[in-house]
Amino acid sequence: MDEDAREHDNTNKGALFKNAQKTKDSTPDYRVSITVAGVEHWLSGWVNTSRSGEKTWGCASSRRKAPARTSAATPTTPSISADQP
Repeated sequence: MDEDAREHDNTNKGALFKNAQKTKDSTPDYRVSITVAGVEHWLSGWVNTSRSGEKTWGCASSRRKAPARTSAATPTTPSISADQP
């Protein structure tokens, strides 16, 4: 098998990771960046408890926005975004 055939295709796939930056109930418990049909999205998940006490998952997806453009004349310092999973 050649090297190209061994590469894993992550299109339409992802893994949810616990959100270490959760600060309030409305912040997702889990997040992942996933590419669907060539478009990047955030997939967020919350662990909920129903009125009957059953554990459930709530989820939401949103299109991942491109980073803001900066002027070439303005020096920038790389930073880690709070949006990163």
